[in-house]
Amino acid sequence: MSDAVPMEPTSLYYASFLSEDEPVRELLLQHGYIVITELPVELLESISVAETEALKYFQNPDKTKTIINKDTSQFSGYCVRKIWGGILEREHYHLLCGQTANALWTSESMKDAFIMLAKNLESIAYRALSVTKVVIPALVGEPFHSSDQSVFDVFLYGNESERKENMCSHTDPGLFTVKPLSTVEGLEIFDQSCNCWISLEPATSSPAIVVFGCDMLRELSNDKYNAVSHKVLTSTKPRLSLVYELRCDGC
Repeated sequence: MSDAVPMEPTSLYYASFLSEDEPVRELLLQHGYIVITELPVELLESISVAETEALKYFQNPDKTKTIINKDTSQFSGYCVRKIWGGILEREHYHLLCGQTANALWTSESMKDAFIMLAKNLESIAYRALSVTKVVIPALVGEPFHSSDQSVFDVFLYGNESERKENMCSHTDPGLFTVKPLSTVEGLEIFDQSCNCWISLEPATSSPAIVVFGCDMLRELSNDKYNAVSHKVLTSTKPRLSLVYELRCDGC
């Protein structure tokens, strides 16, 4: 059972998110997150293609999915297969953005779709970061170069267990997390303005993206901006989740 209160999440149109600094800054200060709506066609297409490729990937046999790159300590690939009570609870594809050249892919179309969406979500994270005016040391690597510590994760929650939560309350380690909202319920976020949990899914009448602050943002802003707690509840059917995290050295 959800602890969320029946409250609409704070949101901005995509065009306003890109062009109006003050509303973005105020919403991040007051709530810690923004739901971005009225997404452009190109971004919607990028999300749709990545979701299609993700579902195709998870349908592969285990011997194909479970190959990982062991030549790097921070590998990309199929790195989590969590079993609880004998039931497959969650499958997870992890991409370290600075290691895309070393990542193992099952197809070129999967590679292209994941990298394209990650770059689109990255631009949203950098836009949010620019508005905060938080001074970032020389920690953030060149996007998608070998120094980039950011990650792109794809989760498939089977929702076959009887647990209440697929992922308990936590904060992320980086600067900003950006994710398209799912059409299947699950994600809840803690809104600091009302000191309560807000359900963000299923997505509202139109597709949307959420961006929220993380641990490193809180640290570098001297607690001016909050690291937002969030959790994933179980649902009645499988839920696909695509997540980009803007990270830096030490995250």
